[in-house]
Amino acid sequence: MFCLGVWATPCAFATTVTAEQGQVLINSGGQGYRLVQGPTKASPGDMVFVNPGGMARITYDDGCVAEVRPPSVVTIALSPCQIQQQENASVPPPPSDPQGGLGEISTTHVVLGTALVGGGVAAWLLLSGKLKPASP
Repeated sequence: MFCLGVWATPCAFATTVTAEQGQVLINSGGQGYRLVQGPTKASPGDMVFVNPGGMARITYDDGCVAEVRPPSVVTIALSPCQIQQQENASVPPPPSDPQGGLGEISTTHVVLGTALVGGGVAAWLLLSGKLKPASP
């Protein structure tokens, strides 16, 4: 279902290509490359080519604007703003710590570590003779 939505989305918007300077060409498939003169409607799959010294502006229906500078060939697809939104939406939120730990260290790790260190100190004191029993 997700793939179908992504596939169908490019068909839902109107895109305009404008030659800002120099020579800009558009290829809409069967017609080959033609010169862009004034705002020109583009469809998903159309290719925009900017010759050296030129610059084009692609304006998507969501208001997102992309500049094309040479040497570039751009295929009209999703708006760069929509792509950015999809990428941001696909980043999972940082994991929560349901055990009440500190970051990556859980409460269980803290308790076990404290017991291990405490046991080690007690063993050292007993074995070194610094801790003597109360009765002889």
